Amino acid sequence: MAVAVQAFNRLAYSAHPSRIRIDAAALDACVKQISGEACNAATAKDHCVPKPPPARSDGACSVEKILLGAQKLGEPCQSLECEKGLSCQYVDSEGVCVPRAKEGDSCFGDFACGDLVCDLRTGKCVPGHDAGEKCSYADPANPVSGTEAERCRQGLFCDTVTLKCADPSCAGGASCNQDSGCPKGLHCVRNRCGDLIKDGEQCYQNEDCENGACRYDVATARQRCFGPAATGTPCSSDEACKSGFCSFASSNGICKTPLAEGAVCGQETSECAPGRCKLDTATSTYHCSAPVKAGDACSGDFECRVTSKLFCVDSVCVQAPLPDDASCANASQCKSLACVAGKCQAKGRDGDACGGTKAPCEDGTYCDNSTDGGASGVCQAKKAQGDPCATDEECWTRCQPTNGAARCVGVGPGATFCGGR
Repeated sequence: MAVAVQAFNRLAYSAHPSRIRIDAAALDACVKQISGEACNAATAKDHCVPKPPPARSDGACSVEKILLGAQKLGEPCQSLECEKGLSCQYVDSEGVCVPRAKEGDSCFGDFACGDLVCDLRTGKCVPGHDAGEKCSYADPANPVSGTEAERCRQGLFCDTVTLKCADPSCAGGASCNQDSGCPKGLHCVRNRCGDLIKDGEQCYQNEDCENGACRYDVATARQRCFGPAATGTPCSSDEACKSGFCSFASSNGICKTPLAEGAVCGQETSECAPGRCKLDTATSTYHCSAPVKAGDACSGDFECRVTSKLFCVDSVCVQAPLPDDASCANASQCKSLACVAGKCQAKGRDGDACGGTKAPCEDGTYCDNSTDGGASGVCQAKKAQGDPCATDEECWTRCQPTNGAARCVGVGPGATFCGGR
């Protein structure tokens, strides 16, 4: 009961105390309804799972049943301050109680339609389509939120992939920060859930490309997705070439065919198909050696094969990813993605020490170093949506001003919501 009261009190923050009240009986009915519902199972952590939306009427927990406005027709208002049958509409930044919009009323935007939505093609208020029903965009080739032709009802989102009304927190075209915030089969690309970018299209990072290669295109002066380059074409790294070898013998990189074992080479490790380019002391020339393998002696990564994740650590070629306690040069070499003081370390869990010479905290936690001036700290679970915060690191998404205080926004993957809400 106390949690429910707190939640509804927050909704009333923007209302004048004399113009709105909480109906205790209605709140009791809402608490009973929620108490009788079971919590849904936690969703997978790699991708979100769309949740069934609440019914058009939220039953006992409808906000309008619990928060009762007192302002009458024509009286000033904010938010939910108008009495039943009226809604608060703004004219020159001043709210006025007016009759609640009905289907077919004229509109210029959703603000004029109350619980309905504005069909911008006809300029009329409409109920909008329900979950799973068809929706569409004015420009099918560029489906952007706010340009829908066939609207979804309030609380739903027109999925840009399926073109059906869906959960706004887990749909094609919805905002995201990582793949776990998108439905299965979609990826977080440019902070929107969608398909990976195809060859030739503009990109910002390898992870957004279907072929995994986002490279600078000299002709258009833009970063674009490209498949592996053919022999004889410009390149910037070995990974960019189908042959696996980008030669920098001249000023610009060119994809070339690697040399066979025993062939004369020019000290470029990757130009040798089987192994590396080594000095033959008998002839004082460089030749392609036998394949490099883990355990071979080395004096640097160039003597191993970085393209095969063989790195030179402590003068020996080692195969990444490396286990905990193995020597490392950087975090990318470790299975844990944490290299501290030259050793791979498991990331800290909730309650573990962090900061300084300690490993960073694992996903879903942050290093709370607020008690000793920042020298060290303790891994803490990321805070729930609405909890007070000081930095973005404490939250799943970000820390932003809300209701007069800095509070966390966003929930983590696998979050469980009571009653599917």
